[in-house]
Amino acid sequence: MDIGTRPQVAPDRNERVRDLAAGQDGLVTREQALGLGLSRDQVHRRLSGSWQRLLPAVYATFTGPVQRRQLLRAALLFAGPGAALTGSTACRERGLRYLPDDDRLVHVLLAATCQVRSTSFVRVHRTTDMPPWHVRDGLPLVAVDRAAVDACRELATLREVRALLCEVVQRRLTTIERLERVLRDGASAGARLPRRALADLRAGCRSAPECEFRDLVGRSRVLPEPLWNQGVTLVGGERIPDARWPQARLVVEMDSREWHDMGEAVEETRRRHARLVAQGYTVLAVSPRRLREEPEVVLAEVEAAYLVSLSVAARQVRLQRTWRRMDQGASLPRA
Repeated sequence: MDIGTRPQVAPDRNERVRDLAAGQDGLVTREQALGLGLSRDQVHRRLSGSWQRLLPAVYATFTGPVQRRQLLRAALLFAGPGAALTGSTACRERGLRYLPDDDRLVHVLLAATCQVRSTSFVRVHRTTDMPPWHVRDGLPLVAVDRAAVDACRELATLREVRALLCEVVQRRLTTIERLERVLRDGASAGARLPRRALADLRAGCRSAPECEFRDLVGRSRVLPEPLWNQGVTLVGGERIPDARWPQARLVVEMDSREWHDMGEAVEETRRRHARLVAQGYTVLAVSPRRLREEPEVVLAEVEAAYLVSLSVAARQVRLQRTWRRMDQGASLPRA
């Protein structure tokens, strides 16, 4: 040894525990603490002082409030290696909005062979075919299509399920095909509502109010199925109305900033309506509130507008044919 060089001292057990906890949001498991050299008595004394138990055999190495991220980490440590966040928990980490109000539960997915059970704030979901997952901000999340389908099983109403699935598709986080595949390959329990919502998405709906309006149209004896969110070329470029009956030149728009195009500006909506009217379309704006509170009145209004618009469109076609024949007659040479 060189003179003046001090020998390196291996970190003691307390330092090793602190270092491990620092990389796990301040948490350690009982197994980890024992593996780093703490005795059972030492773990017990720390739980009587500076540590707190969050879940069975999962401890916070501090006192005071526990943040949401630490609850997520605790759930993953409790579930064990290979577990990933799923359902509304994984959706919330991706910034999705239309989720259960109660964010205290943490949903984790793990292999069916694992023996861990749901407890406290942790909800365990099992699968015989563990899907791929990726790490986001230090936390393992299942793919958004699997997370969204699992979250749908937590939701109680069709409106909530439609809102969530429309959001993930509208934001282009996944596709209808991927959602259908996850639903087809998964458990049948809780699949009825997401299947119905995906049928609306497959038809072209892109918001929960549009799906509810489609339900209303389906009850009508007058209205055929419209074109949903299909572009129409106008002066100034292509526009995408919510529902359009091209033969009647009738458009129905869901009048809601919350739902329409995930926060589209009101002024832009008005400009689009004006361009549609200038091209000969009748435009009806329907609010989600009216759809819920007076659906029959809304249906009667749309049916009446459809019949009137269809009559006007037919009359315009007849006039165009008449003018065309007159023009052709005027161009014929005289005998």
